[in-house]
Amino acid sequence: MTSDDVVGGGAPAGRRFPRVGFAVLTALGLALSIAVPLTLDVGTAGASGPGMWVLGAAVLTTVLSLIATLHPRILLDAAETPTRAQMRDVALALPALLLAVPSLLVLGVGITTAWITFYWLRFVTGTSWLRSAIAAAAITAGILLIFLVALDVPFPRGSLTRL
Repeated sequence: MTSDDVVGGGAPAGRRFPRVGFAVLTALGLALSIAVPLTLDVGTAGASGPGMWVLGAAVLTTVLSLIATLHPRILLDAAETPTRAQMRDVALALPALLLAVPSLLVLGVGITTAWITFYWLRFVTGTSWLRSAIAAAAITAGILLIFLVALDVPFPRGSLTRL
């Protein structure tokens, strides 16, 4: 790797870059924690609704990323300046992260799991088209069988697909 491959010419990132990244993640988690109860039926502790799992993940993400924002050395001993390839991967991951919850509402858990898995494997990690499609189908089938069929977890059903 050359200094041209590193954003900022290879200068050490210090503590600012991880704090900013964790702060952005905290803000997204907080926004999701607020949006989920407004858009999905969360239910109660005794009778959880389809939004309970999404809300739990959003709150956990918010709390953990807030802790990491305040104390980034917990996770990062010494932050490195990101390379152009790493910044590209982050940019490619953002659409999937931003569209996950709206996709759950419209497409349901089955199709959302399939497209996010396929997108992640194909475009973020660079897996071949065939392997991405096979893995997306297998992972989606596994999640549907385990959580919806075996455990009867009340995941959101899409308004278009009812899956």
